[in-house]
Amino acid sequence: MNKTRTQAKVQADRAAGRKIVPYWDRRHLPISQKNKVNPDAEKIYQAWSTDPQRPRAGRFDWMRCSGTSEWQDYLVWCIDQWNEVFGTIDGAYIDELILDPNKNAVSGGGYTDYDGERRPTYSWLAERNLYKRMHYVIAKRNGNLPPWSIAHCSATSMMEILSPFTVFLTGEHLYSGYFPDDKNLNPPKGDPVERMYYYSYSLPMERVRGEFYHRQWGAVIAWLPCLKNQRDIMEHPTPTRDLMSRIMHADVIFWPLWCNKQEVYKVDEIRRQWNIGDPAVEFIPYWENKALVADAQDVIISYYDKNGEKLAIISNLARKNQEFDIVLPPTAQSVINAENGQALPVVNGKVKVNIKRNDFGMLIIK
Repeated sequence: MNKTRTQAKVQADRAAGRKIVPYWDRRHLPISQKNKVNPDAEKIYQAWSTDPQRPRAGRFDWMRCSGTSEWQDYLVWCIDQWNEVFGTIDGAYIDELILDPNKNAVSGGGYTDYDGERRPTYSWLAERNLYKRMHYVIAKRNGNLPPWSIAHCSATSMMEILSPFTVFLTGEHLYSGYFPDDKNLNPPKGDPVERMYYYSYSLPMERVRGEFYHRQWGAVIAWLPCLKNQRDIMEHPTPTRDLMSRIMHADVIFWPLWCNKQEVYKVDEIRRQWNIGDPAVEFIPYWENKALVADAQDVIISYYDKNGEKLAIISNLARKNQEFDIVLPPTAQSVINAENGQALPVVNGKVKVNIKRNDFGMLIIK
């Protein structure tokens, strides 16, 4: 990392009002990378290592570290030194918060069971202590402002250590390159049309409701689109809107990477104008919605309520285009298409909409 260029970027980003949130990996210490070798890695391997350890091979060799070892001290020191060398930071992006089983007594893991077998323990209490220490040194150098940090570990296996973080970034575990041959999570092979609707196969709504809805976890959830092994369609609007037609019903924000950014930015602006972060705005997910009813199958509606006015997300989950009516609340006077500003006619307390397969619409109802 170039010191002068990094310092200049930190200063420029801060002047532009951006958060300074550098990246660290909680779990791994590089031993070798291409033609570079970490000279200290072998000396500290046993003292910091988990057991079981990841296989060692290849041009990129990484050591899995235990949160109960001195690795924790080293990581906190690294974060503090980043502040010292490159400039004040607002928080940290911490990757791989996975809690690994560890039987290595030297690194603070495991116990011997009554049968004499060595059993693993998990370091979640030590991890919480790590993030408290990390945020202490960040706040100390930043005027004691509350740190603004990102936890990235897709899936919900580390929810018990999320509370110190501002945002939980998830979604990478649905990366299409991880399970290319799983028939339950992929479109039919060789079908160019269905290939555009990857998330309609890999992301069932039961999973959206149970795994990605922020209220039961207590953290703001950011979604990371992940079609990076299908770059020829990755930035096409159709796969992005297919994803958004599902995950928006969990009230997430989006990390605009490996997708069509324009579709994300458009929805971000609609929700920003609606001020969805205001405490007076309440999100009603489709399974609690009784105010807006569609007369078609495979259609779900969630909405943001602001003093009776509604920003509705209407998703057609069917594998066909559908035209249908939505029954509105008796007090509704007008309906506007939030994406293009067009007013829609209200007839007998209903509004007619036409939505493509595995797509969505957004309506402002007043």
